Formats: sequence, structure tokens, C-alpha cells
Amino acid sequence: MNPHMQASQEDEALVFRLAGFWIRTLAYLMDLIVVSALSYLLVTPFFSVFGLEVTWRVLTVTFFYIGLIGSLYFIVMTKVLGQTLGKMLFGLRVVKADGTPLDWGTAIFREGVGRFLAQYVFHIGYIWVAFHPRKKGWHDYIADTYVVYDKEEEKRMQVRLGVSEQ
Repeated sequence: MNPHMQASQEDEALVFRLAGFWIRTLAYLMDLIVVSALSYLLVTPFFSVFGLEVTWRVLTVTFFYIGLIGSLYFIVMTKVLGQTLGKMLFGLRVVKADGTPLDWGTAIFREGVGRFLAQYVFHIGYIWVAFHPRKKGWHDYIADTYVVYDKEEEKRMQVRLGVSEQ
């Protein structure tokens, strides 16, 4: 293989289209629906089975488990698939700065610590994406990640567009 061709392909592999604020917000809202449904399905049966009444103590424990379910959802989906269901729906993916998939440490740091920081001060860490030239939120900064359009999804769309024109 021509070495110039190989370098060209490597350069091309690092060319991604960055996902902006609104598409990421829509994906996140879809993920919140998924997490809410999962939480409802996993937590609600305990109220019936154990005959629990709604008290502050029960609500505190419930919110803890809902937070845990949400954190696990974001960490596992982002690590294993590179995207959550919301990101899948909109053709987005999370990658490291070098374009490679996230390892467990990066996924846990981004989705655990990073999301906590991004949400902590009135979600400013998420809103930051709208104003940053590289579309990075606080959680992207600390984990050195990007949310990009999935190249495979874009290729499928290009093929579909090409077929529909014929």
C-alpha cells in the first residue's frame, strides 16, 4: 500500500463532525426518558412488594437508586457501545480526543464525575456546549472527549440518499 494513501486514511479517520448543543440536548432528553422508564420498572415494584408508604426516608433511598440506575446506564452504554440510546437515535457517538472509543476509566470519569460537575451549577456545564467552538461541555473537557456524528450512520445516510436519487 502507498504510504501516502495510508497517512491520508489515518488523517481522514480523525475528521469528525462535532455534535452541537441542540442535537445533544435532544439526545439527552431521550436518555432521560429511558432512565425514567428503567427506574420506574426497577424501583416501583419494591413499593408494592414491601408495602412501603411514601415518606422522606423512602424517597431519599428511591432517589439514590434512580441516580445509581442513571449513572450505570450512561457509563455502561457509553463504554460498551460508544453511545447511549438517545445518541444512537440521533446518530451521535462519544470518542476520545484521538478518535478512539472510550476505555472504562474515561467512561466512568466522563459519565460519573464529569456529569456531576456539569449538572452541579444549574447545568452550566451542559450549556457550555452551545458557546464553545469545539462543542465541548465540562464533562468533555475533564475526560478529553468529543461528541461527534457517527461515521457509520453518516455512511448509511449517504448510501440511502444515493439510492433515492436513482
